[in-house]
Amino acid sequence: MGIPVNVVGLNKFVTEIPDGNIILIEGKIDPVKTFFVQHIGCTSIKNGRDVIYITSRVINELKKELLVYDSDTKSFNIVEERSSRHWKDYVKDNSLLIIDSFSYLMLDKSLYEFRDNLEDLRQATKDKNAIVLLTVEEGMLDEKAEITAKYIADGIVIFKKKEASKGISRYVIIPKWKNNMAFNDNIYYDFDGISMKVDMRSRVV
Repeated sequence: MGIPVNVVGLNKFVTEIPDGNIILIEGKIDPVKTFFVQHIGCTSIKNGRDVIYITSRVINELKKELLVYDSDTKSFNIVEERSSRHWKDYVKDNSLLIIDSFSYLMLDKSLYEFRDNLEDLRQATKDKNAIVLLTVEEGMLDEKAEITAKYIADGIVIFKKKEASKGISRYVIIPKWKNNMAFNDNIYYDFDGISMKVDMRSRVV
């Protein structure tokens, strides 16, 4: 059984993140990606999963951030592991591995190393029936690396935003999901830094 997506509105499209999958969480420089993976992490802990959080930031800073979401930070195994060849070793049976930010931590890798590390991570995910979430900053990786990541990933969730007459419009698109699924809808939402609210009545065109 996968991890429920407990974001009202978004779960009309994606009810859960399925086991044995790598999911890319992509978007511009925006805290909503980190919010989303942390939200999924909190849900995982409540469901009894082990959560390993590989961060590119200072651990104490991340722990303070997690407290905002009313999370028990002791339940998150937060590590600073910059050596991508070791990431597969953190994948445990039925666990959740979060790598935030994947694109930042992979900046100095050759395309071949990038591909091999990601393929090893995907194999470990399948073998352990685990789930891996990778946050990706739009434009940080070169084009070939970005396409490679999207090709290997089992699912892609993209957080987008654009200027509108009343401010910034935010929406989610899901161009790739399990079993070759894709979703045509733009899922409009608001984000205030500590919560994400989907407006099912609105669509961005």
